[in-house]
Formats: sequence, structure tokens, C-alpha cells
Amino acid sequence: MMKVSLSFLLCGGISLTTLAAVSPHWSGEFALPKVAPDSTCSGGVPNNMTALSSGRTYVSYRETTNGVSRFKFTWTDDHGAHWAEPRIFAPQPGIPVSSLPSVVADPADRLHWCWSSGAALHYVGLDPGSHAFSEYTLIANAGTSIGFNQITVDRSGTVHVIWHSGSTESTTESAEVWYARRPAGASGFSAPLRLSQEDGRHSAFPSADVSGAPGNLLAVAWRETTASPYSPGSNWDIKLRVSTDGGLTWLPEQTLAAGADRQFDPLLVVDRHNVIHVAYHAYPGLPLSPQSNAVHLAYSADAGVTWLNHTGTTGFTQISPPGENHSLCKAAYDFAHDVVWYFWKRRQGSAEDLVGVAVRRRGQYVSAPECLTDLAGGAAAFHNFAVGPDGRLRAHYNRSTVTPDNPFQQATLFYRERELPEPLTPTLTHLAVTPTDVTLEWPAEFGVTYAAQASINLVDWSPVLAHTATSDPVSVTFPRVAADAMAFFRLRASW
Repeated sequence: MMKVSLSFLLCGGISLTTLAAVSPHWSGEFALPKVAPDSTCSGGVPNNMTALSSGRTYVSYRETTNGVSRFKFTWTDDHGAHWAEPRIFAPQPGIPVSSLPSVVADPADRLHWCWSSGAALHYVGLDPGSHAFSEYTLIANAGTSIGFNQITVDRSGTVHVIWHSGSTESTTESAEVWYARRPAGASGFSAPLRLSQEDGRHSAFPSADVSGAPGNLLAVAWRETTASPYSPGSNWDIKLRVSTDGGLTWLPEQTLAAGADRQFDPLLVVDRHNVIHVAYHAYPGLPLSPQSNAVHLAYSADAGVTWLNHTGTTGFTQISPPGENHSLCKAAYDFAHDVVWYFWKRRQGSAEDLVGVAVRRRGQYVSAPECLTDLAGGAAAFHNFAVGPDGRLRAHYNRSTVTPDNPFQQATLFYRERELPEPLTPTLTHLAVTPTDVTLEWPAEFGVTYAAQASINLVDWSPVLAHTATSDPVSVTFPRVAADAMAFFRLRASW
């Protein structure tokens, strides 16, 4: 007779009320350099941080000193302990910088930046060895102010830029979402393509992180008002468009989330398996209640045709704890380990702290929320994240100096890193035994090495296989330890 030892993973909901302290997996805080102690430094909404294969991490930010604001960038090579002397971001003579520069590193470690100046959108590359800018390009001249822009690059090296033009508060013209691309090796960008419908509704704050995507499947999500023309207090829905040919053409627009609630600011990631992950926050409108905001999440493995969540049901599900106030998601993707990170703001009393989750196994597993900050008053704001090949999650955020006379001043940028999470406990789901062989099957994470061991006495264990997963589930067959002996098996997982 043969017996098999099984290990099971149990998980469930948890309230952050009992998790106020910063997770022990995070490093201490490191302040980014400032010109003067009374300078104020702040981040922004677009992705303004990226990590190279060496672990070097770049951050762009705004510093205001004596009423004068400048956009700068700096970098660290030792996990935030020391930072390079900040440099003014002024890559092209005569071209002003009026928005926080968005930055991303490609697979070859070249940096790509975009920024706006009024109605114009600009691009420039940067070599991280010489820190010389090159390949300046005017991407678009929108004819109306550009309210938000973001840059991302897929694994093929194609650069993708998304933005919205027009004011989201205008009652006479609509804001619209736009897209342009530059294939690897090309010298310029494609003509701007409007992704949103010109239907009198504001479309704004597009989101797409394809830094881990192969490059054929792309997706962009944004929020859109339900009223036309726009009026203050209008509800918002979440919209999506998908491309299956690298951005050359786009499938028709679809609505991901709608209804009586306001759906705000989706964060979209396409992972290495072409799975689309989308999170957003929703609240039931004005007036706000302390428990009104909630974060929702779903994924699609078929180019946006169907949407599931980690519980195995259809559609979006809430991942923030119930009865609390959670909003304003940001995301980062760990390509090497196939982990999608989502972090957002949790408001409790006078404090606004950052909490988040790890999404694993292509959306099928979501961790319990954990705390990144514990301010006990004040606010963490303009949070942004990046992950390098080492799997360490980099985070930076503003920490407010809150006084009765100055309740909203963002004083300093702080930086932290989180260690790579342990592999999920493997759970055997199938066992088949023949007179000569044993077959084991289990759900697997990409890149995790699973070591199977066998024992006939539960004391002495012998290795029978080691398998690094690239697909899910994993099924392996190996010879029996002894044809007539009782045997036990166990699995261990490691990166």
C-alpha cells in the first residue's frame, strides 16, 4: 500500500484593523535628498520609478524651494541607503517640462521618458551609463492641454505611450484617451490614435503596464463619465480596449464596470502569460461615508472576453477589507517571478496609510492585505512602485507634514523595499500509482523550483525530482521508491 502526504494552503479574508503595523517584510524608510530642509518634494500620478537589471532604481519627482519648482531625477544603487546627486530633468533645450516625467526601463536597461508641456507630448531616451539624453521626439501636439501621460515598454522593446487630453472638469469639451507606439529600432512614433469614443463624455487617466508582456497582446483601461455633457458629481465607469497585434489595431471598446457606484482610476497590468489584470476603486457617490471606498479586482486570460477573480467566480470582486475606506490603487509587475502587486490608500481617522496585496498564479491567488506605512496621522500620498529582476518591490511615497496651518503640505519623499515573497505552499491535487511509477500533479507558480522527496519511515527523506515550473499545473512521473513498500511524499518550493 502507498500513502501520500498532502500539504494544503488555507486563506481567507482579514481586517486590517488588526494589521496596523508595517509588515516585517519591508525595509526601513529612506528619505530622498533635498536641496534644503524646508524644500517640499512630491511625486505624482504616472509611473515615475523604474528598476534596472542591476538593481539600480530611478525616481523622478518635483522639488519646490523658495516657491520655485523643478522636476528632477535621482537613483540609488544600494536599496535606498544612498542616492545620487539629483539632476534637473531638462533633456531638450527650449522644451519646457510642465508635468512629472513618466519613466520606464526596457529589457536592455535603456530608460524611456515622456512628459507634457501644455498641449505637446514629448519623448526622450537615456543611457544609464553616461546619463546622456538622446532621440528626442515630439509625440503629439494635442491642440488642448494634456492632463495625464504614462509610458511603458513591452518585452519586445516596443515603447507605448498613453495620455488624455482636455480637462476632466470642462462642461463644453470632452477629455479623450490617446495612444502612440514606437517599435524597437524605429526612429519615431506612430500617429496618435484616439482609443476613447468622441461621445461628449470625459475619458481620463488611462492605465497600462505591459513591461512584462510579450508584446502581441496589449490593453488600456480608463475611467469615463456617464453623463454627456459632463456635470460636477457625474458617475464614472471603467472602459477597456484590447489589441492583439501589438497596438496596430484595437478591438471595440468594452465596459468593465458600471452601475450606481462611481468607478475610479483603473490600474491595468498585462503579465508574461498575456493575462490582463485590472483593479479599480469604487464609492457610492456623494456625500462620502467613512466606509464608502472599496478596491475591486479581476483578470482575463482570453484577451478581455471573460473576466474572473481569485475566488473562481465571474467578474470583479472586492479585495479590500469590508467596512473600511480604501482607494487610489497603484501597481507594479515582477516579470521574473510573475507577481502583480497592487497597493492603495487606506483612510482611518486622520491617517492615510498604504496597504496592498500580491496577485499570483495569473490572478488565481490574492494574498491577505499588508501595511506599507503606519503614520498614525498625516498621509502617505503619490505612491509608486517598481520591481527589478531580483523580485524586490520598490516603493516611494510622500509623507505629509500636517499642521493646523498647513494641513496638506507634502514635505518629503520616502523610499522602502520589500523582499521577495516566499513561494506559495504547494498543494498536491492528483496522485496516480502504477506498479513501477508515481505521478504527482499540483498548481504551480512560474519560476518556482519544486523538490519532491520520498520516505518509507517519515524520518529519512530522499530526493526523487526537482522541477522548475514554467506552466501550470505541473505533472511529473518518477519511479517508485520500492515496489511493495509503503511510501510517503512531500513537496518543497523555493525560488
